[in-house]
Amino acid sequence: MRFRSSPGLIFIVFITMYLVACPKVTVKTDLAASTIRLAYALLPQAGIVHIALAEGFFKDEGLEVIPQAFAFGKPAMECVVKGEADLATTADTPFMFALLDRGTYCISAVIESSDRTIAMVVGKAAGIGKMEDLAGKTIAVTKGTSGEYFLAAFLMARGLDAADVNIVDILPNAMSVELKAGRIDAAVVWNPVLLEISEELAADGTVFFGDDVYTEHFCIAGKQDFPQDNPETMHGFMKALIRAEQFLKANPDKALDIISEYSHTEKSDLESILPLLRLRVSLDQTLPLLLEDEIRWTMKDFQGKSRDMPDYTEYIDVESLAGVAPERVRLIR
Repeated sequence: MRFRSSPGLIFIVFITMYLVACPKVTVKTDLAASTIRLAYALLPQAGIVHIALAEGFFKDEGLEVIPQAFAFGKPAMECVVKGEADLATTADTPFMFALLDRGTYCISAVIESSDRTIAMVVGKAAGIGKMEDLAGKTIAVTKGTSGEYFLAAFLMARGLDAADVNIVDILPNAMSVELKAGRIDAAVVWNPVLLEISEELAADGTVFFGDDVYTEHFCIAGKQDFPQDNPETMHGFMKALIRAEQFLKANPDKALDIISEYSHTEKSDLESILPLLRLRVSLDQTLPLLLEDEIRWTMKDFQGKSRDMPDYTEYIDVESLAGVAPERVRLIR
């Protein structure tokens, strides 16, 4: 239900939550149309959102954003699925899984892309000198994330299959311990954890990038009816994100401080990571092409479910960004 401010009737809800899982308490009060429950990732990849929050750009657009923080994109997207957030910052793969399971979600913008922020870290003690040596090895990945798709594409491009290796499901912050203990031979993970593990292993580890097979897209995603029912709210949200992008370019030092604080990443590490990230608000044809590749992968590797190829015009919300910055939309329509 949408509410408009009128004399004597203003619905405003202020709630600030910093969680690593969806909130347990459901707010029963209806929210104003200008209120957005935002589940965002504590990753540099969501840096544009961090800046918009820190600099008050959402408030400047008349929006009341209720932020909820998560370790990475998958739990943020799950919060949307559970109806406890309106929008999430998430990588492409968790969105794709949600799309296939429910079919009522859309991406309104890409806020970051990179082909070198996710990689495979290999412990040299495992005896992996060339890609063929991966056969029979134990590789850790966080399932349901971009890491899982990266691993599948990485193996396929090198003549291997998921059946050729032993894949174990491990959270990113546990991978370093498992590698050093020798319980896993390799780990697929993203920055900043990727940088942390590679620095910890130093000469005892090797990093294999897959920029030839995968480009991560970090997105603003939500249920399809939210932008449909709240077009002006979404226009304001996009304007705030674009202002944050412009702030990043004009004030790189201050932006570094903000992203460092929000992502809990040391500034020295962030200085190495940010050049790898294309932090820009956009929509282009690489997004539907990537999602279609990922959907074909699930059809091949996850048998037993009947799945049709979605029409990308239904799962990409073009109007929210095109309504304020049409030059940032490059989709075949």
